[in-house]
Amino acid sequence: MESQTPGCPNQAARNACQQALRQLLGNTLGVTAAVLVRIDGSAVASAPSDADPAGQLGRLAEQLYALTEGMVVQAGLQTSLYLTIETTSGRVLLVPVADSAQGLLLCVVTGSQAIPPHLLWSAQNCAVAIQNALRPPPDQPVRCGTRSQPAAER
Repeated sequence: MESQTPGCPNQAARNACQQALRQLLGNTLGVTAAVLVRIDGSAVASAPSDADPAGQLGRLAEQLYALTEGMVVQAGLQTSLYLTIETTSGRVLLVPVADSAQGLLLCVVTGSQAIPPHLLWSAQNCAVAIQNALRPPPDQPVRCGTRSQPAAER
């Protein structure tokens, strides 16, 4: 039986998530780390692979995003699209992976040379690539506890 990583239903999905993070890291100026975390703060994938060895970054990202969502609800607004933390030496960008049944969040860490619009565009594209990698084929069951309806029954 294939081992399960929380947030990734199979080895192919894990590999695709890892590849999307590596591409973000390699193709976006200033990105020093990218971590994909579940809503409970546990890491699913990271680039470089040792970006969050103790899992602290993932847990903090999840908690901060939960606080942000609480503020958005209290303000009577809709769901937030992303969260950026600007510092004197870089940025942290949190982007939810849309339509993710696993409740995934992309956390991107940059140095000061990152260009904000390009960073946001790249991170959102990475989130979409991860979303697509985790979407099961239309005729295949989802291995995360729910099953998709076969095409013939739709």
